[in-house]
Amino acid sequence: AEPSYIPAHEMRATVSQISNAEIDLLVNEIADWPEPEPEAYLEGNAEDGEALYAACAACHGTAGEGNQALQAPALADRDGWYLYRQLNLFKSGYRGGHPEDTVGAQMRASARVLPDDQSVKDVVAYINSLN
Repeated sequence: AEPSYIPAHEMRATVSQISNAEIDLLVNEIADWPEPEPEAYLEGNAEDGEALYAACAACHGTAGEGNQALQAPALADRDGWYLYRQLNLFKSGYRGGHPEDTVGAQMRASARVLPDDQSVKDVVAYINSLN
């Protein structure tokens, strides 16, 4: 069975209705907006998450800086809610479940090592402490 969640799928109908000129206007409008500061993910325990993050660091770096050669994105400076959601999507198989998604499959296997929801929250809290 195919997963029901497709990242950014919900935006497809909206963006297909706007022209390139409208996109340019929008980009010009928001280009000078200040970059928001990510909020710390307060539901987890960063101390407990530090040990859990050791396995993540092999690909994502000890400071969460990412590794382009491994196709591992930077994690530092990402919003906690986003990291929490993505880890759970990998754990559930909604991400990394397609046979052609080898990078996603590696991440899915890594996320499934986190035994429960509290461990996901803890590792996200630790990643946020790297900001």
